[in-house]
Amino acid sequence: MIRKEGQLVILGVTFITAQYMLHPAHCRYDIVKCNVTTNGFCIWHDNTTINDTYEVLRAPPNCSKWVCNVTARAFLVFGCPPDPTDRLRWLFYSDDDWFWPKCCNVTQVNSTRPLV
Repeated sequence: MIRKEGQLVILGVTFITAQYMLHPAHCRYDIVKCNVTTNGFCIWHDNTTINDTYEVLRAPPNCSKWVCNVTARAFLVFGCPPDPTDRLRWLFYSDDDWFWPKCCNVTQVNSTRPLV
């Protein structure tokens, strides 16, 4: 009986390890360098300042989520399809809302074009 329990533990650990290693494959993102202020803000295209770790959601044709990362001096740009574990995927959206991730359901957005 102990031998069977040991095999199940090894199988479980192997499964968890495989899931952990494969998870980054779901996260498709680009890195876009940006200027950063001295007090910890990313500078957006139109000179708007964005707090560190804040998210900017874009509508089509550039359906994407931009996350400010002051340490990297860049925006992390997430495209479609969204990561299945992203918290924004499970929020309620109105019918008029076409920002990321809801706009990922539009067929022309799911192409293989670059994210930015």
